[in-house]
Amino acid sequence: MIETRTRPTWEQLVKAEPALAALELEIKKVKPRGPHFCANDAWYGRYPYYPNFRREVIRLVGWERKSGPDFMRTSAAYDVAYHHLYDLLPPCRDCNCL
Repeated sequence: MIETRTRPTWEQLVKAEPALAALELEIKKVKPRGPHFCANDAWYGRYPYYPNFRREVIRLVGWERKSGPDFMRTSAAYDVAYHHLYDLLPPCRDCNCL
């Protein structure tokens, strides 16, 4: 059992929820299409060709998760998943974030 006061690792999250590994693979496939790219727009599904990755993370881990181990329904678990997955996106280039 994982202590809920400790921060889970990415590996622990994936072991409890294998769909996170599939989401990781999907995010790794994201490539900028053209001279402009915004990681935030890709993350939030604002490009028509990317799903809303954040919405999927919320479904899989964090306070809104419906079932499963207690540690998967914590803000610490959400933070680990969010940062691990978001950091896989290509960096912004020539967008309004910069």
